[in-house]
Amino acid sequence: GTKLRLVGGLRVERAKQNVVTIDPFSVGRAPIQALLQNTDPLPGVNLIYALRPTQNLRFGYSRTLSRPDFRELSPFDFTNVQGGFTAVGNPNLRRSRIDNFDARWEWFPSASEIVAVSYFYKIFDDPIETTIQPTAALRQTYINADGARNQGIELEYRKNLGAYLPALRTLTLGSNFTWVDSQIQLTPEQQGILTSRSRPMAGQSRYIFNGNLEWAKPSLRSKARFYANYVSRRLTDVGALGLPDIYQEANAVLDFVYEYSLSESGKWTMRFNAENLTDNYYN
Repeated sequence: GTKLRLVGGLRVERAKQNVVTIDPFSVGRAPIQALLQNTDPLPGVNLIYALRPTQNLRFGYSRTLSRPDFRELSPFDFTNVQGGFTAVGNPNLRRSRIDNFDARWEWFPSASEIVAVSYFYKIFDDPIETTIQPTAALRQTYINADGARNQGIELEYRKNLGAYLPALRTLTLGSNFTWVDSQIQLTPEQQGILTSRSRPMAGQSRYIFNGNLEWAKPSLRSKARFYANYVSRRLTDVGALGLPDIYQEANAVLDFVYEYSLSESGKWTMRFNAENLTDNYYN
């Protein structure tokens, strides 16, 4: 009937990554080649049921990819700017595939407002993680875990504050909160090398919160936004051969953005950014 819509598609990606690493100080040494060549069908399907004119139920499935960077494929040492570790690439890395399943209820009180609750389930095949090698100076490298599973709930809210007090109609409050349960899957060989056999996937926080307060004044051609972002403790580097896992502690950051349109058409815009206003440290 008219309340039910099905939207689907298929994208096919053929990708080739070829990284050749040459050591100019080793005469006669053969170059090391990393070659990734994949053809991947990437389907996407969404089923939308209109509960009411302003409310929907959505069910979706899609497949996405994550490919390694060039430096992650090249076996040369470099100093990572963030953290100061020496890092070395891994020419044996494989691209990752992610199957995404989603269910979502959404309500649009107006064209610019939303209240939504989502559940998601993600299956990772060959996820790429950063691990620590037990060298004299501790060196980072990259590996493919066997797999991973993430599931969680996301709450989303966006509301113009003029609904509560007319004097606040230039302000809009937006926020979303995500809770994630993450579990890595290791090969039998990795279980004998990596320190932790049961843990979340590297880089995944359990709790994530984003909030923003937007001020808009069309007569002044101006917009301003405060952004607040919080991430809970998360694993950044996987320990190996008895070395402990390395975690980044929870952190909250406050940013500010101001935009001014130089003309009525909005073709030219001036933008000012200020980041980490509270000068938080990353530990």
